[in-house]
Amino acid sequence: MIKSISIERLRGIHQGKVEGLDPLSVFVGPNGSGKSTVLDAVLIAQSPDPGDAVGRAVRRRLELRNEARWLLWRRGDAGPAKLRSAGTKGEHHCTLTWRNSPAIITGSLDRSDDLDFVICEVVSNGEKFVWEIDFSDDVEFESRFVSSERPKPGWANFTRLVESPSGAAHAALAEVYTSALRRGRLTDAKEIIKAVIPDLTDLLIVTDRHGKAVVDLVYDWGSVPVAAASDGQQALVRLCLELATVPKDGIALLEEPESHQHPSAIFQTAKAIVATVRAGIQVILATHSLELIDALIHHATDADLAQMSVHALRLNAGILDARRLNGTEAKFERNQIAEDLR
Repeated sequence: MIKSISIERLRGIHQGKVEGLDPLSVFVGPNGSGKSTVLDAVLIAQSPDPGDAVGRAVRRRLELRNEARWLLWRRGDAGPAKLRSAGTKGEHHCTLTWRNSPAIITGSLDRSDDLDFVICEVVSNGEKFVWEIDFSDDVEFESRFVSSERPKPGWANFTRLVESPSGAAHAALAEVYTSALRRGRLTDAKEIIKAVIPDLTDLLIVTDRHGKAVVDLVYDWGSVPVAAASDGQQALVRLCLELATVPKDGIALLEEPESHQHPSAIFQTAKAIVATVRAGIQVILATHSLELIDALIHHATDADLAQMSVHALRLNAGILDARRLNGTEAKFERNQIAEDLR
């Protein structure tokens, strides 16, 4: 579990810190308040494979072609980004530096122009590890570990970012389904999905006419691919399956889990989130939905509220301000939270 994250020169945040993170931590604030950037910071700082996490953080902005340097404050001109996280795995200090070199061939990325890449250096428990992440024009990336010795297993938390908005770079749903099955948590995910989608009887992997594995929604009259369902149903299915892939003591990062969802689906989404936290998984989410926060509080017992906090974020000229409410305070300060969402 992560307890605090300190950020310097990452995306739109020049400097800031979020402390007092709990098993369920909710980030609220208007657009441009730094919520997504803090999720990026946690993903990179806490991942057991920071190089891969850097690549995924850059790919979240697919419209920025060949511009990995925008991961850094003012395109890296002000210096490297620095992240410091503290939690149950100790402190991790991470430095991200953007570089550009003449045309070369590196691994599988054959580029005819300059190579865009980021160097990620992590210091943990007195040991230093380095990754290089190369980016192609279409923001595909290749991460290479370049230190002589790899970190010991378990040195960092399993950390997974779940994005609901359409256009995000998602893993194949069949792959997520299989991972949830192997974790032994597929049945729980299915029950929540069936509570929201009328007449649904099952969720199965099938093979389409091209021989590709896809996930289908199964009804008495037949089945339909999840990809052909409504945006709200797609978002709920992915969220429930992705949460079911995170192991105990891992971290699930959620970006606007309420996106495209009807209020009844938001209510069930909150139920899935609370159940995930009860399973020993830390959930950190960014939201614009007061309905989601209401639903989280509705599903939470007093014990759940003791493990919950709401963090109102504001960003002013690159300086991040974070105001924290514990779960009990959040329950009785709904109007203030509504203001923080605006």
